[in-house]
Amino acid sequence: MTPKQIKIWRDLVGKAKSWDEYINLPYEVKVIIDKCFIDYEGITDFKFYSILNSLPNDAISLFSSVDIQFRWACEEN
Repeated sequence: MTPKQIKIWRDLVGKAKSWDEYINLPYEVKVIIDKCFIDYEGITDFKFYSILNSLPNDAISLFSSVDIQFRWACEEN
């Protein structure tokens, strides 16, 4: 990711952490999804997606929402 993309990603993750979808996740899931947010680099990495896909559907949906917003923001800039 470029420095600009990293800033966009971090801003979106910060916003997502205030969403009810994130707040209502169990602590153990938050720890894992937070690690996914940190490790994400926008590339297809089997280990990364294996971990992400092992999470409950609510967490996967949350991550996907942030990822989609990130891709839209990058296309606009």
